[in-house]
Amino acid sequence: QGLATSAAPTTVEIASGHVLTGAAGSIVAPGQVIQVVHSTLDTATTFTADGVDTGLSVTITPKKANSQFMITTSVLYACSSNGTYFSITDNSNNVIQRASARGTRSRHHIGSNYGDSSFMTYNCLRATHSVFIDSTGSSAQTFKLRCYNVHGTSYFNRNAWDNSRVYDPAGISTLTVQEIAQ
Repeated sequence: QGLATSAAPTTVEIASGHVLTGAAGSIVAPGQVIQVVHSTLDTATTFTADGVDTGLSVTITPKKANSQFMITTSVLYACSSNGTYFSITDNSNNVIQRASARGTRSRHHIGSNYGDSSFMTYNCLRATHSVFIDSTGSSAQTFKLRCYNVHGTSYFNRNAWDNSRVYDPAGISTLTVQEIAQ
């Protein structure tokens, strides 16, 4: 078997039971995952400043210049007020896929719901999951999860109390980047 029979063949025919093989990376179909880079962080941290790296980041060098990155994040956090937000940023700390400005609204990927000093708020560990698509280019890119704390205290991978007891869960957050062929 082989190329279709025509003056300018554009189809490769593979008979049942035959296998198409090639050098690593030489056979790529649109939508195929080319590579995966993953980071996990279970360090419990407290943030009171705005625009702080959480420590969760991945660096990926694209194998194909026209690919796209699918970025997936799962974040566990708590907050003492309504001012905790998280965003995925690029090499220059620019928020990727930022929403259009609408007045003074926050424009982040993950945001807190209102919290106060009640028992339920301080012991609540919020879990969020987000997926984004970003263009690759041809050079290495670093994606980071950054915390934007505009009011109160942000708790990353923990709740506010963080005591050694069943009521105060330990958290883990992840960041995964997949290069997808186009």
